Amino acid sequence: MSSDEITESFNYKIVKDNKIINARESFTLLQQRIILLMCARIGYDDTEMNEYHVPIREVLGIPEGKPIGGGYDRVRKAAQGLAHSAIDIEEGDRWASYSFVTVAKGEKGKDFVTIKFSQEMKPFFLKLKSNYTYYLLKHVYNFSRSRFSLRIYELLIQYFPRIPKRTFKLEKLKDLLYVKGSYSRFSAFRTKVLEPAISEINEKSDIFVTYEFKREKRKYTDITFFVVKGEHYKAQEDGNKVEIPEKLSSESQTEKTATKKASAEKTQKNKVSESQTSIDFNQKQPEVSQAKKPHENQKRQHESQAPQAEKVGNDWLAPTLFSGMVQKYGEGLVRYTIDRINEKPNVKSKLGYLNKALLEGYYRNEYEDFARKDQLKRAMDRKKTLEEQRKSIESEFHEHYENAKISILKEHDTEDERFEYMSLVEFTDEYTFERRYLEEWRKSSPSEEARKFYGKWLLKKYGTKEDHDLKAFALTVHDFKNWK
Repeated sequence: MSSDEITESFNYKIVKDNKIINARESFTLLQQRIILLMCARIGYDDTEMNEYHVPIREVLGIPEGKPIGGGYDRVRKAAQGLAHSAIDIEEGDRWASYSFVTVAKGEKGKDFVTIKFSQEMKPFFLKLKSNYTYYLLKHVYNFSRSRFSLRIYELLIQYFPRIPKRTFKLEKLKDLLYVKGSYSRFSAFRTKVLEPAISEINEKSDIFVTYEFKREKRKYTDITFFVVKGEHYKAQEDGNKVEIPEKLSSESQTEKTATKKASAEKTQKNKVSESQTSIDFNQKQPEVSQAKKPHENQKRQHESQAPQAEKVGNDWLAPTLFSGMVQKYGEGLVRYTIDRINEKPNVKSKLGYLNKALLEGYYRNEYEDFARKDQLKRAMDRKKTLEEQRKSIESEFHEHYENAKISILKEHDTEDERFEYMSLVEFTDEYTFERRYLEEWRKSSPSEEARKFYGKWLLKKYGTKEDHDLKAFALTVHDFKNWK
């Protein structure tokens, strides 16, 4: 769902205890989004963990009117995974593992799933008065390339803007991201974890992040992140004070339509106002009228009647002239020539020089050479962007594939299924490769490799196509049509 389609509800704050921010967890992208939408529904006066209706379309980021394909099954599996999930919290020498969700349920045909945090989560989400982190839902809602984007964002926004720099030991950061033991090569960690996440944070959130590494001898040991305000950020004027809004309605889309009028006043109260935390970019700001002196009003009237300069980096070319030149010479050449003229400080009549330069073709060859190089650069940039997207999707798919396979095995691995699989392996040509493990199955002692092929077979039988097919996953989940 694009930022233009984000509903008013996405101006709500997400508020978490810092222990949750610093916890170890391995939630998938869909699970992260479910949790965010649940957090947005927690009320300031809530004293118990309630059940929340989370709309499926909001989880998937698919607006009304567009098909969701196998989206219901994907949200169902993500929700079921949350019901079996845990987070690890460490404080010095003490550690604790907590169940995160106790209820996950839904019904075919319904446009929402119902989720409930475990009661152990109460101290981390309810009645928070200190040691918490908050941010706006809309600043992270569109994260879709990497599950590490939200985790790194939360770690960096935790003390920002008071502390705009944060340093981690690389091994500690891997531990927080739940990849300790993975990505043993530094280059793999940088290209598969850091770069996609930081790129997405810079592109979609309210902060801009750069980073540098510390190296001891031949080994990278530390990473320092530098955070500055992005274009969507507005600093909190009253320091650490934050007014947490009431809960976001947990009704389904159908129920929302029926109660929209009744909840309008409540919704207005719950919005994050500009004076509290952040500018609402989706709401037109009211105009401020002030009394003007007579001569100021006359000056404004005179200026409104004068032709306005074309916004091309100068104040000397009226739009009618610019439009005529573009029709005759092409916009690219006209803009390029204007840029070159603006670089010349000694030209007395820039408009006259522009007309003569276009007429006699002063910069035509130079512009055509520039245009060819620019077109080539754009093509290379597009290719690089597509390749980065492909790598990110592949990484996410492999994670999704393994999680889906584990879930399917837990749900459908029975003796009857095993015997059906063995018969297919033995008597059909489709499974000639898997036949080498048939004897292991007969002895009821399949190896890890044998179970891998069996899990793949179960996934194809009971899962959706995007669970086991990379191209289908790229198209359905990311609307990525350039997969070959």
